[in-house]
Amino acid sequence: MFNPFELKARLLIEGISLGRMDAGPWKERTEHLYQHDGGNGAVVNYPQELVLSQGPGPEWDTVVNIRHNPASPWRVGSTGQGRFALTHADGSSLDVSAVDRPEFYKRTLSTGAATSSVVQHLGRDALGVIPNNHCSYFAAGDQCRFCEIEGTYKDRVAYPKMRKSVDVIVEGISLAAALSDARHLILTAGNLRKNDSTASIYCDILEGLNDQCRPGLYRYGSIMAPETFAWIHRLAACGLNGVGFNLEFHDPEQFARLAPGKNAYGREKLLAALEESVCAFGAGNVFSNMVFGIQTWTSQYPAVDFSHEVDCSLRATDDLLERGIIPLFTLYHSSGKNQIGPVALDLEAVLEFHREYARRVHASKLVPADRSGVLFNVATIANHICSDALAELRPAPSALTS
Repeated sequence: MFNPFELKARLLIEGISLGRMDAGPWKERTEHLYQHDGGNGAVVNYPQELVLSQGPGPEWDTVVNIRHNPASPWRVGSTGQGRFALTHADGSSLDVSAVDRPEFYKRTLSTGAATSSVVQHLGRDALGVIPNNHCSYFAAGDQCRFCEIEGTYKDRVAYPKMRKSVDVIVEGISLAAALSDARHLILTAGNLRKNDSTASIYCDILEGLNDQCRPGLYRYGSIMAPETFAWIHRLAACGLNGVGFNLEFHDPEQFARLAPGKNAYGREKLLAALEESVCAFGAGNVFSNMVFGIQTWTSQYPAVDFSHEVDCSLRATDDLLERGIIPLFTLYHSSGKNQIGPVALDLEAVLEFHREYARRVHASKLVPADRSGVLFNVATIANHICSDALAELRPAPSALTS
């Protein structure tokens, strides 16, 4: 019997190799931000995600991003009628499914571009848009050392231009929202030379959506904190519901080493911007992402001491929660396009940390009771396990299971 949370963690760490892939109504793999195949580009079309287990409602499903790895002990292949078998080298197997292809993936925009080249469907219930696949930090060599946004774009070219126009984005989101039951919208982009300019573009998008898009989407912006804090309140006034200014690294020295562009902005100013955002957006709607697996990594000692990694990540969790900010953690991965390269993650440390993280987040009471995950729902984000850890601790309400 597989534990869904533990299985998802294993699959994100170890990846999945590909067997026979029959054509079907499933959502196919697209790369808009980061490459998730470890640099091993597959020659076959394959699903974006797998549904490992079903909850009492779709928002509680366990959904995992397929990270293609030909050397993985896990293999997925079609069994017919849109179903798949996930098999381990030890002979154990599990029947799984893929998320259905949304209707808007079949449509084009007025420019002739495929809607799916502008708007990506994520997990069960989110729309994702990358307004800008360029980050100004790369021009000066100050990019975050784990970042692969430009390398992925140049390799995969999902959209013919690095920067999408506001009109195209608004048209794409409006069409995708009308043709899907998505509950969430995620906007995330590389930085322009001035962070205030990026915030201004986000406001233009939000104002366009206020006129054209159906109501009811929780609008989340992952963005570099603006230089002028008035833009934080402007984003909220324009209709952004939640915001993430990503610290990436909590330790000041690691922050300076591995996020030099953000370090030039200032770690303390970034924390102050997050605290200002709690005033603008309210408790439970302000987040900061960090990368588990490289919080303590150094090029001199690339073999991570995971007991130290867990301790450092828990200190980060406590500090942000005390400030009213919900921390998030992405599991580190590399497709060979960043300056760090591969780092072997320790499964037991990953599970230990996320379970303790979930206990502390739950105790903070910052996550609303009607939200099944830490950010969005359990089934929304397929490439981290924060929400899955919380769901293991805080199962679905009995009203859903009756």
